[in-house]
Amino acid sequence: MKRRLITTAILILAITGLVGCGSDNKEAPQRQTAEVQRGDLIISITADGTLDMPHEAKLRFGTPGTVKQIPVSEGDHVKEGALLAKLDDTTQKIAIALAQYDVELAMSQLFASIHPQVMGVLEYPDATTALSFLIQAQEEINKAISLVGNDNEQAAIELSQALHDLDLAQEILSENEFVFRHGLDLVTLRRSNIELQKAELALQNAKEQLMQTEIMAPFDGTVVDIGIKEKDQLSSFDYSSVTAIHLVDTGTIEMNGVVDEIDIFQVKVGQEVIIIVDAMPDLELNGKVTFISPFGTEETGVVEFAVTIQLEPTDIELRGGLTATADIIIEKHENVLLIPSHAIVETPAGSFVGVVTDETTEEPERRKVITGAQDMQLTEIVSGLEEGEQVVIINDRR
Repeated sequence: MKRRLITTAILILAITGLVGCGSDNKEAPQRQTAEVQRGDLIISITADGTLDMPHEAKLRFGTPGTVKQIPVSEGDHVKEGALLAKLDDTTQKIAIALAQYDVELAMSQLFASIHPQVMGVLEYPDATTALSFLIQAQEEINKAISLVGNDNEQAAIELSQALHDLDLAQEILSENEFVFRHGLDLVTLRRSNIELQKAELALQNAKEQLMQTEIMAPFDGTVVDIGIKEKDQLSSFDYSSVTAIHLVDTGTIEMNGVVDEIDIFQVKVGQEVIIIVDAMPDLELNGKVTFISPFGTEETGVVEFAVTIQLEPTDIELRGGLTATADIIIEKHENVLLIPSHAIVETPAGSFVGVVTDETTEEPERRKVITGAQDMQLTEIVSGLEEGEQVVIINDRR
């Protein structure tokens, strides 16, 4: 890749005509000069590549069924959590109702196996504690049933707490002497508790199946494609392979580019980048390097390394796949003295420039300078020149 240099300084070449000795009809030689100016010097490495929108999702239903509703259209901008598509959920709702009935039945059987015997031994403090846990568990299960369909997350929490309270009650009863004196059937208690847990798992599964009938937006984005239509039948063989909604976050844009092996060790994660899209050459976009591949690939005899650049948010509407060029900034020198690189002569004794001190004098002053950052176009002058001085441009540097 070719190293490039960007500068915000404007160096205006002053063309000065010097008339030599001889006839008036003879055209005098001219010399070019440039004014020493202050500016910002930015040295960068070029990466070529394309724009990409990496935050995307090809959304599918999690269960077979008939497509009932698609409340969005291609091109719609949606918020996270918005409903994108829905199947007919009649079967799933019936399954939840049956599972709720099984939970209630299992709870009744559990109470039938323990409640009368505990009531007969209430003189034991531990028995009273166990009974309070059982009553609390029943209340939590009733609350969970009432929440299903409206707040499934809280319903799951209530069921989990109910199981915890039942375990506490069983632990109290199994560790106390009155269990053996009054013939409490722990085998039946454990069996009833297991049946309750199985019923609750079935209810949870039924609720999850209901949730699979809807596709919700996992993030803010744009609907770029809809692969289904209302009344489509998704069978058990193809529902998981059909992309229903293709959602893309058009606000998150990356550039995937490549850097030549000669320059790759100067590229660091976090470096600032200026991106120019080929389709919009007058527009500059900003970004930062987020990834540098540790492996290079050879293309036409040149080894290149992939880099990823995260673009900063912009109001400009971009497209994935657009070709672009990135200037990765490796050095930035602000408010420094700058002159054209062609004004400098390198010798074993150091760097020299010709300074015009008197327009009437044909020969410029030869002055030694100390240079800083440089490229083929501009060079930073650390010392030896003052702002506003004129230096001679050397057209033939052989």
